[in-house]
Amino acid sequence: MAHAEQRIKNLLRLSAQQGASDLHLTVSRYPTFRIDGKLVPLTEENILTPEDTREMCDVILTEEKKKIFLKEGQVDFSYNFEDKVRFRVNAFFQQSYVSVAFRLISNDIKTLGELNMPEALYEFTWSKLADWYLEIAKIENSKAEILSYLLAKLLVLWHPFCPFVTEVLWRNFNSNELLMIQNWPEAGQSAGLAKEQKDFALVQELVTAIRNTRAEHQA
Repeated sequence: MAHAEQRIKNLLRLSAQQGASDLHLTVSRYPTFRIDGKLVPLTEENILTPEDTREMCDVILTEEKKKIFLKEGQVDFSYNFEDKVRFRVNAFFQQSYVSVAFRLISNDIKTLGELNMPEALYEFTWSKLADWYLEIAKIENSKAEILSYLLAKLLVLWHPFCPFVTEVLWRNFNSNELLMIQNWPEAGQSAGLAKEQKDFALVQELVTAIRNTRAEHQA
């Protein structure tokens, strides 16, 4: 246990020195930092074994948190490292193995712009998906599969900016794999839907005009 505790301290100290926002401990992988939104495996370290992750998890859990962890299969808690920095920690079982994710708690709350989140991602999520696609899905049948696909891909895209939230949501789709190891979505070609896209753009324009007119009369 003493070795596991020292290893955790070394990794957390190194994460602070390298400006990492996250540290991920997963069986059969190198300890991994997230730096500027990118995953950086520490290849100079040994690949983690089931015993490694279990022992490192044990040394940072209180007895109360251990009971919750064993009962519910996951637990969230705050970890104070050397009275200098705090981490939000999520420990959970992944395919019966223990995994641990550390997220540095910054005293400064960064904006999405400071996190270098692409404006296109924000625009699609809040304007196109939430404002249009979800509304259309309410009046059309057989959209659940498409919406589930879209949400799964969006969770992958949002993960670098809010990893703990997206990881929890991801478990509703796939409880057997971590979100952090999913492949980055690739842009594909339009499936011959030029006419449909043009028609929908016309609907958007019409609805937007109606909303603006209503807002003007209510003002």
